[in-house]
Amino acid sequence: YARRGFVCYDTVHELILPASRWPLVIGERADRFRSPRIGDGRRLLRLALASTPEAALQYNPPRPHEFERGWLRPLQNAWRLAFQGQEVIERVGPRHGELRAYGRVGVQLLRGTHRLDLYVHPEERGLWERALVDALLAHLNAAPRSQVMARLSASHPEAIGALQTVGFETRRVLDQMALVCA
Repeated sequence: YARRGFVCYDTVHELILPASRWPLVIGERADRFRSPRIGDGRRLLRLALASTPEAALQYNPPRPHEFERGWLRPLQNAWRLAFQGQEVIERVGPRHGELRAYGRVGVQLLRGTHRLDLYVHPEERGLWERALVDALLAHLNAAPRSQVMARLSASHPEAIGALQTVGFETRRVLDQMALVCA
């Protein structure tokens, strides 16, 4: 690939928590997390941008619409639940007026793999990950038992470690590449 002009801009770990290995007991549901609010959209996007490796921002940036929070959001969630059997569990960690941690799980209520995403501001890595994972899994306990998948950048080893601590297994480590034309 390198000879053909591709460059590696990030390395991601794909982690899976098999349905058979769901934790029976997880840590406390931390009080420091809350659900996102209507006005949190810009702060969520800022957090996602800050926690994404710089090179990945150029080739695979976070999509702003995924972080928007407006008055239509509850209607969109209700439609997704009714017609697609999908629900999103979200928790944020606020501190000093900013969002420092954000996690979400895309829950497949009918069948399929649940998808977990974590964003933690680089200045606060190591402080939020395990509690955020525990809070998300506590909410996920009411969902159908299915495997949970996460894709995390190697630049966030604290998140990878937090997932491994509760039973996630690394399935693959993938280099993310892009073709650079001279």
